This record gives sequence, structure tokens and C-alpha cells, in this order.
Amino acid sequence: MKKLICIFSISLFFFGCGSTWVGIINVSYHPTDPPAHLPTSIGRPSLYLTPVKDNREIALKEDVRGNTVRHGKFEEDPTLIYSKEGKGLVKTTKPPPEIIQEALEIEIRRLGIEIIKDKNLADGALKASIEKFNLPRVSTIPYPKINHVTLIEVHLELYQAGLEKPVWGGTIKGAPRFFLKTQMFYEEGLNWSLSMAIKGLHIYPGFTEALASLRK
Repeated sequence: MKKLICIFSISLFFFGCGSTWVGIINVSYHPTDPPAHLPTSIGRPSLYLTPVKDNREIALKEDVRGNTVRHGKFEEDPTLIYSKEGKGLVKTTKPPPEIIQEALEIEIRRLGIEIIKDKNLADGALKASIEKFNLPRVSTIPYPKINHVTLIEVHLELYQAGLEKPVWGGTIKGAPRFFLKTQMFYEEGLNWSLSMAIKGLHIYPGFTEALASLRK
């Protein structure tokens, strides 16, 4: 019986009840590992986080096995990330820039760094721009080269107060850990990718050293 219910639920997500389906997935950062500890030698610089910029390309029509699909940034709806013409849409509960902004704030605080709302009072500023925020590919073939693709990609630049050129820059990326077949895995795939990208911040080459330079 449970198996039949599961199959029915999956069918509703992909095909709907004779009409266009709308899948809404909740993507947010909920770290489960202990916070990283930055070296005490860098002190505790304060940061101002600028609003995250959405640099994704506007979603264009693409033919995929006879279906017209679009994925990327939709001007008509900031929460929409995927559409299949005449069949369905996939949305997030919040626009991707808000999701990334909240995730960065959580991780920066977990590093022991104070976030300052007034840019003029902070030791430095962190700018972020979204380059990718994609729906996982659906596949039943568990080959890493097919399924282990980057879903989330965020470019970061760290500025010291008073300087116009960044003292550090890098791009954090996240990919799903398994192949995907249902709405549940769409959500888990994106959440795993987000976690992978954000957790990579404190170990990114040069980031710790750049933080130390903010207070010099």
C-alpha cells in the first residue's frame, strides 16, 4: 500500500492530475557538523555582507527529447527555476539570492565573525553573486559524470574597508551526491549542493589569510 501511495505521489509531481503540475521545493542551509574554528591569530574581523546579486543567465527555451524546457533565471517569477512548457514548473520557497544570503550569514557567524549592518563600521565587506542555481538532472544511471554536476555556484569577493579592489576572490560550488528520480530527491539534491558549497568557504584557498589582512 505504501508503495502505491509513493508511486501515486511521484506521478502527481511529474504529470499532475490532467493539468500543469507545480513543484515547490524548500532549499535552505541547516548545518549538521560542528562550526569551524578560525585561527586565533586572525582575530575576529567584522564583515558587512552586501545583498547577493543574481548573475544567472535568463532562462532560454531548449528542446530536450521533444519537450520545450527552460532553466535559469525567470524575470516573471524570482522563485521559478525550471519549466517544461505545457507540463510543469518547479519553484523554490524563496528566491535564490535570499537563500544564498541567509546561508552565508549562518556560516560567517559559525566562523565566529561578526556581521555588521553598517558598512562604514565593518573591517571588510563580502560580495556574493550567483552564477548557477540549477535543478538536479533526473537520471536512473548512477554514473558520476552524468549525475555529479554542479548545481549551485556562487562567486565571492572579499574587500578590506576603504579599498576598491578585492583582497580575495573565489567561487564555491556544490553538486548532489546521488542520482535523482523524484521530487524528494530534487529537494535533497539542491540542499546537499547548497551545504557542500557553503561549507567549502572556510577551507577555500586564501580565504583565512585574507580575513587576517582585514585588520592590518
